[in-house]
Amino acid sequence: MRRLFLDLTGLPPPPGASADIDQLLNTHQIAERWARHWLDVARYAETTGRDANVTMPEAWRYRDYVIDAFHADKPFDQFIREQIAGDLLPDSGDADRAKKLTATGFLAVGPKPLNGTDPRQFAVDLADEQIDAVSQAFMGMTVSCARCHDHKFDPISQKDYTALAGIFLSTETRFGTVGGVQGRNAATLIEVPASAGLKTINRRMDPAV
Repeated sequence: MRRLFLDLTGLPPPPGASADIDQLLNTHQIAERWARHWLDVARYAETTGRDANVTMPEAWRYRDYVIDAFHADKPFDQFIREQIAGDLLPDSGDADRAKKLTATGFLAVGPKPLNGTDPRQFAVDLADEQIDAVSQAFMGMTVSCARCHDHKFDPISQKDYTALAGIFLSTETRFGTVGGVQGRNAATLIEVPASAGLKTINRRMDPAV
């Protein structure tokens, strides 16, 4: 039983624990343990890193979304769609809408050069980081090097990269910081209905795009 708990939850069994594997598989502890692996892929952090390392105070909402997705055994294709384009998916109400918007935190939690003085350069670098995260997480390959040159051994061209960059540059990334040391490149969060049970979420896509 000890080995079972350590393998599945990463924790020793509590006193009086049952060895019922079905009951154990339905606990949040196992979802938390295995969600860690995805959060590593998603480069999850609660600060922006880079030159001005400031807190993203609402990042935990994306972490909880991932844990809840594992706990609910959410289909992987749905898991992918919600993280890349949850803001464009149909929803069944305020709570579902808030969850799908929170899922797009996948695109918002990466490192950011907040102290850059050129807003356009910041936008291009942010899109590059998002392309890198999406390609490595879902394709198992690095696409961001095609920012400078065609891939030597894979059919990824600068034209393909530019097409992807156009998609991400047409979005508005809301990561919720106060900006860098000089107050540059800050981003707010989006208000959601009180009935959703969440006050804010991470990102939205411009509905006109």
